[in-house]
Amino acid sequence: MLASELVTLLAVFNATLNQYGYESHPFAVRCYNGINTMDKKFHLNYTDNTLALTVMAAPDVFEKAMKPFICKSNIDDILKKSPTDECNKYYLKKFFDKYPETDFLSSYNMLGPGHPVILSQTAAHVSGAAYYYQRKDVPADTWPANKTIYGFAIHPRYGGWVRIPGVIVFKNLTVPSNFSCLTPPDVVPTTEKRIQLLNEVNNDWSSWKFADIIPVEKKYTPEAKKYFSSYGEKRDKLLKDISKRCYRWKIFKLIVKLFKKFFLRYIKS
Repeated sequence: MLASELVTLLAVFNATLNQYGYESHPFAVRCYNGINTMDKKFHLNYTDNTLALTVMAAPDVFEKAMKPFICKSNIDDILKKSPTDECNKYYLKKFFDKYPETDFLSSYNMLGPGHPVILSQTAAHVSGAAYYYQRKDVPADTWPANKTIYGFAIHPRYGGWVRIPGVIVFKNLTVPSNFSCLTPPDVVPTTEKRIQLLNEVNNDWSSWKFADIIPVEKKYTPEAKKYFSSYGEKRDKLLKDISKRCYRWKIFKLIVKLFKKFFLRYIKS
């Protein structure tokens, strides 16, 4: 694959999906599979230089993509599945229609218990999209040895106010063997701040303090925070409320349209 072809591919992605809040970051599969600490069961079954894209969702994806998707969908059907995943697939299909020889490895799909099809935060790291801070990034930490400390990927512009829908793999496209594995910007460089980040992620998730570990350009709206913080019936109710608002707005626009139509007829008569 020539550099110009990759530039064209990324330009097509941007022209198709940036408007909905999605961005992409390329990497070679070997950059992901080459993580020394990764269990081999998570390796991607593609040749080393197969091209892949980490898909990131910016803070405004809820407003630009999720809410319009809910408004145009049958809410009862959407709630039977993962609404977020269905939304992502709906918009990404616009790109897949142009590049059909692809596999989409969704962050929401599992091959089995504890076995996601893609370690999305690792993919974000090796593609240079977001730095994945983990326990190993804190030298001589003081957490109990038997305590699980979950890591978190921090975007250089949006901090923790991002989602990672998944990874697109181009089955028939390869990059040169000298295609670099990128290192994302280390935006939380001090041990003190890294400890703060991991403590907030693991012990105070619902406060969203971790998302503001660095100054950010954008963050979630209150409604988006509520959506990404809730589960089950609470999340379903939020989406149903959005769907109802959309329906009322459609009815209102129809009434206005009909009023204008009959008013103009009345004026002309």
